[in-house]
Amino acid sequence: MKRFRLRNVTPFTLDGWPLDAFDQETIVELRKLSDQTGWTLADVMRKMANEYMAKVRAETELKTKIIWLPINAHLRSPLAQR
Repeated sequence: MKRFRLRNVTPFTLDGWPLDAFDQETIVELRKLSDQTGWTLADVMRKMANEYMAKVRAETELKTKIIWLPINAHLRSPLAQR
């Protein structure tokens, strides 16, 4: 389903976070989480965004740290020939 935005309507934001992309179920879950933690809804959204970005950065860095070895390298090692 294609979403249309009217030019004369400003999307609802909360502390700079656009909320028009979330469905009601997600907003309710975020609100429950904010009630449990004692944080504001904007704080919960900021924390979740920071955790997501940290996860993406870690996964990206991990790809550069992996040393790819040839599949048959273990067959050519001196220990494997004993």
